[in-house]
Amino acid sequence: MKQTILMKNKLFILLFCSVCLFVMLVFSNSLQAQENQLNLENKYQLARNYEQAGDYSRAESIYIDLLKIQPWNQTYIIALNNLYLQFKKYDQSIKLLENSLKLNVNDVNAYGLLGTTFYVMGRQNDAFNTWNKGLEINAGNQINYRIIANYALENRAFDKAIEYLLRGKEKSSDPKIFSYDLANIYAANMQYNLAVDEFCLLVINDPLQLEVVKNRIAIFLSRPGAGEAAESSIQNFIASSDNRTLKELLAFVYISNKNYDTAFNIIQEIDKTSDAKGAVLYSYAQQLYNDNIFDTASKCYAAIINNYKSSPYFPSAKIGFAKTLQSSVESNIESENPSWKQVSDYDISNAEKFEKVIKQYREIIETFPNSQMSAEAIYRLAEIKFHKQLEIEEAIELLSSIDGGQLNYSVYPAATELLGDINVYMGNLSKAEVYFQKAFSLNNKNDINQNRILFKLAKLYFWQGRFTVAGNNLSKVTKNLNNDFANDALELELLITTNKQDSLNLAKYASASFLEEQKKFSEASSIYKELFDNKSLLFISKLSAYNLAEMLVAQNLYDDALNVLTEIIENDDSGLINDKSYFLSAQIFQFALNNSNKAIKFYQNILEFYPNSLYFDRSRELIQRLNNKDGITK
Repeated sequence: MKQTILMKNKLFILLFCSVCLFVMLVFSNSLQAQENQLNLENKYQLARNYEQAGDYSRAESIYIDLLKIQPWNQTYIIALNNLYLQFKKYDQSIKLLENSLKLNVNDVNAYGLLGTTFYVMGRQNDAFNTWNKGLEINAGNQINYRIIANYALENRAFDKAIEYLLRGKEKSSDPKIFSYDLANIYAANMQYNLAVDEFCLLVINDPLQLEVVKNRIAIFLSRPGAGEAAESSIQNFIASSDNRTLKELLAFVYISNKNYDTAFNIIQEIDKTSDAKGAVLYSYAQQLYNDNIFDTASKCYAAIINNYKSSPYFPSAKIGFAKTLQSSVESNIESENPSWKQVSDYDISNAEKFEKVIKQYREIIETFPNSQMSAEAIYRLAEIKFHKQLEIEEAIELLSSIDGGQLNYSVYPAATELLGDINVYMGNLSKAEVYFQKAFSLNNKNDINQNRILFKLAKLYFWQGRFTVAGNNLSKVTKNLNNDFANDALELELLITTNKQDSLNLAKYASASFLEEQKKFSEASSIYKELFDNKSLLFISKLSAYNLAEMLVAQNLYDDALNVLTEIIENDDSGLINDKSYFLSAQIFQFALNNSNKAIKFYQNILEFYPNSLYFDRSRELIQRLNNKDGITK
């Protein structure tokens, strides 16, 4: 019994030792394999470093050594082959790739690379035969047609690339990817009709591709001849296939080509034939409105209003039509008299032009009482009354009628904020503070709106002389430097921080800033000039100088403004506001004095001396516009 137990124990110990030995051997081999692979990777990286340093001979030698160890490694093969091609060692390249194919006769990339070598040698027939052989050996794999086509493309053998893609498309059960590739090649070679033909076939077979196709066509549609070719191609397909998706694509092309009336006719036809009851028209109207194509958007909205009075889109079309009419009026005013001034009074000279818009909003208020639609109409009407007609009492009455109670009007936060703006203009800062604080709480899920309102509150506290509270609000705004108010907030925060000890002059600056906000430019100018003349104030004096120039511009005193700006540029060693001063000077010459030569000179100063300026991109754009524009006094 004891002998049996002892024998079992010996067998167990022997078995255990064998297992341990086996595990140790496996682990040892694994470590050795990892170490070998690491050595190979280090050698490969060393070869890359030699290559980048221009020591190609050593790089080539290492690549050859690596391939002796791993002759199948594609990374090493491609690296060595690139070197051979770079130095026109074509025979070595051919030998390398033929050896690779001996190891793996189905390696489509090796055929592609070998064909490339033949092609760059000028042996085009050999190149084409090699690529064809790669496809014949792998005829069942559709993706290989794209791989070989890509090698043809890299060598600018466009006709061959097209041939391979067409062959792949024929064999493929899902030809979409081939159509996209073909369309890209056609477009790159200015064969726009063939490119659009491919896109048409795509959307016929799969309407869900429409948005992707629109984006692809948009890439080349503005090129000479592309727009007309696209229209013609789609029209030909529609002639043989009355397809809604094709018509939508044609409408998109017409809009892109600015053939808006023709686009509208197609949109209206699509809506009618599909019994959409205004849905298609409304979708396009919204898109056109967002793209600032107001006339055609108005036609789409009007078509719904006139033809689909029972449609669920009718109320939205009514407000959409009114908003579009308002935007159209504002756009026409802007084109006639561009609003280039950074500070300006409310312009009520065009008040009568908004009467038709006002009529539309009043009609909506009467037709859809106590609704989101009427609330938005009231808000927009109040905006016009305040900003365009300066009828303040009516604006307040309208805004006060928007109740944020049970109906939870979406415009209620904006209406509350606008009441704050109006009270600032009227000088009622205490009331304005209440409205801004309420608007801030109502926008608790909108960071953009909250940052704007925080900045308004900060300025309000600044005007009241509550500099610490203002600074606290400004620091919240500047936490995210990507928001639209961060730069202005940083400037005001710096002003408060550096001048806290001089509260008297800081308060003077604040009072001038408040008068500026109220559009009392003459009174603000007097205080800014006083501060500007006191050169011991440093930062306050510099900011006051620039603000004084803005006040003078607002009063159309352009020569006086230029004198102030010139003094800033010549004497501001800190450069804190020089770029702004150059930009405002350029704007005066461009828009007020109609002198493009001098405007360009000041814009160029920004490009030359202030490459990091916020005005850099805008200055470059305006220089290009001035250089391309005719009819400007030079």
